[in-house]
Amino acid sequence: MHSSIIDLIGNTPLVQLRRVSEETGCTILGKAEFLNPGQSVKDRAALAIIRDAERRGTLKPGGVIVEGTAGNTGIGLTMVAQALGYRTVIVIPETQSQEKKDALRLGGAELVEVPAVPYRNPNNYVRVSGRLAEQLAKTEPNGAIWANQFDNAVNRQAHVETTAPEIWRDTDGKVDGFICAAGSGGTIAGVAEGLRAKNADIKIGLADPHGAALFSYYTTGEFKSEGSSISEGIGQGRITANLEGFAPDFAWRISDAEALDLVFKLALEEGMIMGGSTGINIAGAVRLARELGPGHTIVTILCDYGHRYQSKVYNPAFLRQKGLPVTPDVPSVTEALFRDDAYLTGAEATVLDVNDRGGIVLDRTVFYATSGGQPGDSGTLSRADGSTITIATTVTGETKDEIVHVPAEGSALPEAGETVALAIDWERRHNLMRMHTACHLLTVACPFPITGAAVGETESRVDFDMAETIDKAEVTTALMAMVEADHPVYAQWIDEAALDANPGLVKSKNVRPPTGTGRIRLVCIGDDASIDSQPCGGTHVKMTGEIGPIHIGKIEKKGRENRRFRIRFGAPPQA
Repeated sequence: MHSSIIDLIGNTPLVQLRRVSEETGCTILGKAEFLNPGQSVKDRAALAIIRDAERRGTLKPGGVIVEGTAGNTGIGLTMVAQALGYRTVIVIPETQSQEKKDALRLGGAELVEVPAVPYRNPNNYVRVSGRLAEQLAKTEPNGAIWANQFDNAVNRQAHVETTAPEIWRDTDGKVDGFICAAGSGGTIAGVAEGLRAKNADIKIGLADPHGAALFSYYTTGEFKSEGSSISEGIGQGRITANLEGFAPDFAWRISDAEALDLVFKLALEEGMIMGGSTGINIAGAVRLARELGPGHTIVTILCDYGHRYQSKVYNPAFLRQKGLPVTPDVPSVTEALFRDDAYLTGAEATVLDVNDRGGIVLDRTVFYATSGGQPGDSGTLSRADGSTITIATTVTGETKDEIVHVPAEGSALPEAGETVALAIDWERRHNLMRMHTACHLLTVACPFPITGAAVGETESRVDFDMAETIDKAEVTTALMAMVEADHPVYAQWIDEAALDANPGLVKSKNVRPPTGTGRIRLVCIGDDASIDSQPCGGTHVKMTGEIGPIHIGKIEKKGRENRRFRIRFGAPPQA
């Protein structure tokens, strides 16, 4: 048993990268740094920097840690800080992915976004963080420190002491080369130092993205950058303190197109969804393998998960805009925020794509998409320029994981990568939630197989496979008894095997819930699901009392053994 999340940092496994190993005749291994608790290689430096500051007495209990970071170091620092009782203030370039910014805020960091400008500019995010740390050191009651990952050599030492020995141990010392990109320089310089201490013949390579200057420096002696890259957290234009004294045996400049091709193949053929910097690293590993020849063992770093770059690396529209290759086999995935909180009325999201029909796909949404008899939400998307896009309805896209927001006719369309503020029509949604839960109660009052249903704002219908007649007043009385009892309504998940073992959970006669994901969502009513439990992906109220007065307006005969119940808000009309 571990006493803290920080005990899980490090000791990440090596995994063979099958495709590139076969292509080069070498054994190319990726060190799975995305398995650190903060989900990136930067957890190592974060822990080392904080522990060093504690030992030196510069970081006091309850103190503040300030850092300028492209995201992952900030996430690692925030995780460690929260576990140890500190606060973090993170200065980040505004160009970094929305996913990273959201992760930082969710973790408890105070975020300061600044324009992306070169290091020589006094408003560069690293320089701003240094000045901010000085100010907070004077004003914070428990003081503040600057983590300074770029010029704090503790970063490099963390990899000398942990990453390099792990690689040596897990390869039984049979490693011929190591390569990765450089951001702060801590990983590449630290691993190089640690491995060279074991075997001076191990070859070290630098994989440098376009827009960075280290390739030029190590091959010509001049800091010159060419082009640009969508990769984040790597690429450097100076010799940081972590890079002092370091020199690679080989250096290559890697294009985004080359890196993305490998990232997509890794996802589609080996099941690993990685970020763009991992693609740069793997491309470098291929170059090093070809340089050394078949039969050698090469190690590189698998930096972080791809979900932090969903709005960029895995966004076809963004890639097309940048003139980069797109794989049609990686579908857009929208995080359905309404699934966990149906009362969430707004959020901030990034535009992933605008499809050829004008539908808007976001990385996350509070808009429910039409399904299960419940209509899709309407509302608005607010843009940074103050304009508003009216959303007429919401539907699913090519897959159920892709949610498409359909704008009203004539609406201006956003650009891929744009940030928008979401707001649903809450009054309409709340009525649909009340109605949907009422329909579930109706299936309790009428325990017959369901043949169809449609949820409406003021009236809904549920069709039952039943031959006998039933008094609508009796059904209304049974419904209102459950409403007035104010039973809790909640969701729980079961696996597909549990559903197969309990076929009675499915009340629909001809339709079964979607399978294939391994999990089924149940909507339960009553303590311990004492009133009802059935598969449903829709939105519901939290308590049955929230439904309010409701009645059966009409029961229609739709066949010899089919009855349609129309359920309406309000008390039944007086005869």
